[in-house]
Formats: sequence, C-alpha cells, structure tokens
Amino acid sequence: RLAEVDSCLARIYQLIVDQWELNNTVTDVAKVVKSPKMEEKVPSVPIVGTFRIRL
Repeated sequence: RLAEVDSCLARIYQLIVDQWELNNTVTDVAKVVKSPKMEEKVPSVPIVGTFRIRL
C-alpha cells in the first residue's frame, strides 16, 4: 500500500518537474524571440492543458 502511494507521488513529482522545465523553456524562447508573431506561436497554454489531462 505504502509503495503504491510512493510511486504515485513520484509520478506526480516528475510531472511537476517536467512541466516546470517545459515552462522555463517556453519562457526562455519568448525572451529570446521578441517579435510579436513568434510570441503568438509559443504554445504555453496548450502545454499546461495537456499536462492537466495526463495527470
């Protein structure tokens, strides 16, 4: 039972870390590319949406 909880927590933690790294990458890209057209292409909202569905 406890092992199940541990593995579940580990998976959630990994998802949070992955999402955090992903969000940082998106932010960095947005900082580097300052043209408005490119910023529209950065999919920050859909990425968060997919992670919520996977969780």
